[in-house]
Amino acid sequence: MHVFDRLWPKHYAHILEVARHIGRLTRLMRTGIRLEHIQQEYEFRKNALEGFKAQKREARRQEFHRIMTSLNPCRYDDTLYRLRGHRCKETGGWLFMDGTFTKWLNSSQEENRIMWLKGIPGAGRHTSF
Repeated sequence: MHVFDRLWPKHYAHILEVARHIGRLTRLMRTGIRLEHIQQEYEFRKNALEGFKAQKREARRQEFHRIMTSLNPCRYDDTLYRLRGHRCKETGGWLFMDGTFTKWLNSSQEENRIMWLKGIPGAGRHTSF
């Protein structure tokens, strides 16, 4: 079993289940097997294999979803649209009344086009140009 564990780690659980099944069949053959035992073992094996297939499908689906999530960028368009509708009317209007800002905005000088607004939102107006 250790050889299979090292070579095929993803299939180790499946190999263990097959080995358990073989062990049960061996015990049944030594104690006297009947048709109903064979049918029970057949159903058990069929259900176990279906369970493994379902687990494998689910693992592949989760891996696909993980990869797709990591490849697709987050889109915030809906959130931004919703938040835009929640802002207060005339938000930022004070800025357009500030002489320093309007001078900066209408300036033809391209090298000094940086504006820094500092402070906690809603706590006051502090601008640096």
